[in-house]
Amino acid sequence: MDETIVSMTTTKFNALIALVQQYGAAFAVKIISAIAFWIIGRWLIGFAVGMVQRALTQQKLDPTVLRYVGSVITVTLNIILVIGILGYLGMQTTTFAALLAAVGLAIAFRGRVEALSVSS
Repeated sequence: MDETIVSMTTTKFNALIALVQQYGAAFAVKIISAIAFWIIGRWLIGFAVGMVQRALTQQKLDPTVLRYVGSVITVTLNIILVIGILGYLGMQTTTFAALLAAVGLAIAFRGRVEALSVSS
């Protein structure tokens, strides 16, 4: 009787270890891929922002405008990168997209209200 219990427990424990190894390996690959996406994405964002700033510098734009445009592009692309990585990892990203859309509308409406109040 005791041998049967030990045998069943050992079998279940081995099955559990195999399951953890299977899912752990898949999860580790996803995490490593997400880190690689982050590193490559950040490099591409820096490259793109540098290209835009060089192009705007050739047009002799004000340095303040250059920094502002660079910051806006960097923040926007970083948000898109993070949402993309979270989607790759399996998280639902529709709420993030809806939140970003709401923030964009709020900023647009605030600008419109300020423009209306100034013109009156």
